[in-house]
Amino acid sequence: MEFKQIEAFVAVVRTGSFSKAAEKLFLSQPTVSSHVNTLEKELNLQLIDRTHRKAVPTAEGQRLYSYAVTLLNTRDQALYSVQNFALNISGTVRLCASSVPGKVLVPKLMMLFQQQYEGVRFLYTQMDSQGVIESILKHEYEVGFVGTKKNNGLIYDPIMKDRMVLIAPKKQAYKEAVKQGMSLKDLQKERMILREPGSGTRIKFEEALSQKGLSIDQLDVAAYINDTGTIIRMVENGLGVSVVSEAALEKNNPRANYYTIELKDYHDERTIYMVHDGRITLSPTAETFRYFAETKGGKDD
Repeated sequence: MEFKQIEAFVAVVRTGSFSKAAEKLFLSQPTVSSHVNTLEKELNLQLIDRTHRKAVPTAEGQRLYSYAVTLLNTRDQALYSVQNFALNISGTVRLCASSVPGKVLVPKLMMLFQQQYEGVRFLYTQMDSQGVIESILKHEYEVGFVGTKKNNGLIYDPIMKDRMVLIAPKKQAYKEAVKQGMSLKDLQKERMILREPGSGTRIKFEEALSQKGLSIDQLDVAAYINDTGTIIRMVENGLGVSVVSEAALEKNNPRANYYTIELKDYHDERTIYMVHDGRITLSPTAETFRYFAETKGGKDD
């Protein structure tokens, strides 16, 4: 078993294609196929299912994949260590984040990290919290940021605190609510705009409703939206009210066309987590970013 065979196998799994893997590795497609075939013969196992349009790992291939990623990352860790990597950090960090940390936390962390390590680049994608967790479990990304925590073997590091607030259009009908506040039960009388299932914001809101004997089905939901910024714009345009992350709101913005209303029976503070899979070795660059983010967190300069 050689590193070139493992690299070819990992690239095929990540890209879902022998031709795309070849492009990524700057090799010919026959060479990549040869490396994978040799690895399969050596192990006497079929690692890639070639019967579909997309190259997907077999059950044995999926099992090997985690170990293969760890092998490559451990090799890189060793090489960077002996080459005084700390002074020459470079490479690509594969990041993903859910909507709220993706808007208020990750861009700042990326900017600060790149100021310190100019040779680093990012491959960054936003999705809902469930999507982030699934992507980390599949090792499609190395580090993620989410607004919810699950018992699935991943490591969740608290990175910042956040709380949920109710926002409503700047209309006369809500002026009294700004002074008096509203309850979760009051929301049954309102048109609601909610995040999609799988969102950390949505999960926490459903938990709060359940504690009051309420459910989403009892609300008049005008729309399900997968982006907090879009929800804020829709509230400003009068489509309804919504429960959103306070961190996602633009503080002291005189042009904001919404009211912030206290939910008197919903004071649940939530934690934003940085998540990674401790069962595999992160690439040296990703490990450096993870430590940097853990240290920096949600702190302001």
